[in-house]
This record gives sequence, C-alpha cells and structure tokens, in this order.
Amino acid sequence: MTTALLTLSSLEKHYGEARAVAGIDLSLRAGEFVTLLGPSGCGKTTTLMMVAGFETPSSGDILLDGASITATPASRRGFGMVFQSYALFPHMSVAENIGYPMRMRGIRGRARAKAVDEALELVRLGGFGARYPAQLSGGQQQRVALARALVFRPRLLLMDEPLGALDKNLRDEMQAEIVRIQRDSGAAAIFVTHDQDEALRMSDRVVVMRGGKIEQIDTPSGLYDRPATAFVANFLGESNLLEIDRTGPGEGVIAGGVRVPLPPGSPDPAMLVLRPERLRLDAAAPDGAIALPVEVTGVIYRGSEVAVDLTCGGQALRALVPNRSGERSFAPGDTVTAWWRPEDGALASRQAKPQTITENTHVPH
Repeated sequence: MTTALLTLSSLEKHYGEARAVAGIDLSLRAGEFVTLLGPSGCGKTTTLMMVAGFETPSSGDILLDGASITATPASRRGFGMVFQSYALFPHMSVAENIGYPMRMRGIRGRARAKAVDEALELVRLGGFGARYPAQLSGGQQQRVALARALVFRPRLLLMDEPLGALDKNLRDEMQAEIVRIQRDSGAAAIFVTHDQDEALRMSDRVVVMRGGKIEQIDTPSGLYDRPATAFVANFLGESNLLEIDRTGPGEGVIAGGVRVPLPPGSPDPAMLVLRPERLRLDAAAPDGAIALPVEVTGVIYRGSEVAVDLTCGGQALRALVPNRSGERSFAPGDTVTAWWRPEDGALASRQAKPQTITENTHVPH
C-alpha cells in the first residue's frame, strides 16, 4: 500500500458559530494532482490555507509523511504556493522574483543562479530572466509564479484558483502547461477551483466540496460517470435527474411508468442520473435498452451539437444530438422515443451524504 504524503484528519475550521470546514478526511499521494472543487463558500480555499499554514485549524490534524505539521509555521512547511494574483514583485526582475525563495533560505551565488535557470527552463521561459513583470503577458506571469513556487523543489505545490484572471483561450493553454510542469517537477499538487471543466481536465482525483464537507472523491471519469449524489451530478456538467419510486426488491419506476433495475446496495431514495449525450433520439431502441415516449419542447443550436429539450409525464429531459449531415432534425411538438442502455445511467442518492473515500486508484497523466 502506498504511503500518503499528506493526510488531513477530521479537519475543521470555525469562525465563531460558522463552520467553514466541517470535519474532512483526505489523503494525497506523492506526485498526485488533486483538485478541491466546489461553489463559493464550500470551504475549499480555507482547507488549502490550513494546509499551507496560513490558517490554524479549529480541530483535527494535518500530517506530512505521517508526522503532524498542524503547529508548524507556514515558512517551515516547505510547500510551494501560487495565488490567483501571482503576487510578483514589480520592482524585481523575473530572475529575482524566482530566486526570492532561495534568497530567504540563505542560498546565494552560483547555487541560486543554477536553480533559477532550471526553473526558467521548466516553465519554458529561458532567456526571460532580465525582464520585469510589467513586460510579460498574463500567461508568462503565471509561469513565473509557478517557477518561483517550484524553484526550491518542494514536494507539495498549492494553487489557489491560479487561472481565474486569464481569458478562456489562455486559461485552456495554461491548464495543459500546469499539468506538464507539475508532472515534470515531480511535486504533488492541491489545486483549488470552482471551474468543473478545469477540474476534470487537470486532475488525477477531484474532491467535490459542499457546505464545508466532502461530497465525493473520485477520478474525473468516476465523478462524471458515477456521481454519488444529485448535487455532484448537477455540479459536474449537465444531467437528467429522474426520481425512482421503488416497486419491490431490485426494481423501480421512473417517469412514464418505465421500469428500471435497482441492483443490491443501490441508494434509497435513489435517482437515475443520465447525461444528455447518452440519451439517444437518432434510431430505434435496440434490445435491452430502456425507452421512454417523449415530446420535444424546444431545440437549441450550439454549434457542434443541438440540445433537444423533452418532456415525459411532467419530467423535463434534455438530449444532445451531434450537429452533422444526415442527422434527423427535431421541432417542438414532435413525438419521439428516447432511449439509453442500462450501463449509460448511474444511480445517485437524492440526499447529500458526505463521503470520505480516499482509496480510489491513482491515474497518472
């Protein structure tokens, strides 16, 4: 069994009567990229600040290699930190900014210069050392902030919404760059974001938080394909959520009176989660598929796809149809059959029960 690099145990943070973080448990392995994801106020940044040492936990423990660092000052934890604002010194050159952590550690001369040069090469800014922050683009400033956080070779890199200030195209580019830089450096990473796409693209595992608690921890594909609760299903992408009424052992009924299987161990009360791209309207339902008679209520053009809004017995649904030649077109008022394979749906709990799963398989980039 792989030993955890970092462990959060029953970690809490209170501000008066408010519980910003309400008893979370999490383990992080060496080299792993874990994202804390959730809406504003869910406790993700407060959790990161406790790991960094900038906030003191109200209770619980933070362990590094099995030893408590809860009382260790931030300056002695040896973690790299990247903020959304980059926090570069405008009066210092790029090389001086990157070398600042080395200077604070008393490392000077050739050793510092060598470390700075290596950090510049890591972030692909070789030759930029003499420039100043004002002479750099937003993406280049972000790379300098990453280089400064990694110059002293920390084992853990902490990032608090570092891409929030960038436009979409640059943000997409920097997502791939951050993953490459983190992988090449060998550091583990905790990344905070409220952007679902960002979390799914960059992470080995994602921790979905809500109300100071962990809702679910899993790989990106695990969260998307097998959400544990309706909140997770809705927070990560579009979802059709169909309430299931149990009719007996191993079986339930959804809208339209359609029967669906409920395997042993299914949540109760349960909800069927069906992603819009897995709801088919383009052909007759094959044997073994689950089919619903539906009426088209709206059609939304999205460029590469068409969203078809549907209704069945008062249940609103949406299907995504590829926008390509030869596809059937739909119009409001059309009556069609919507179908999916049983394995295309997932069963989630209607009630949000906090999860503390930390043993999911690490999937390297």
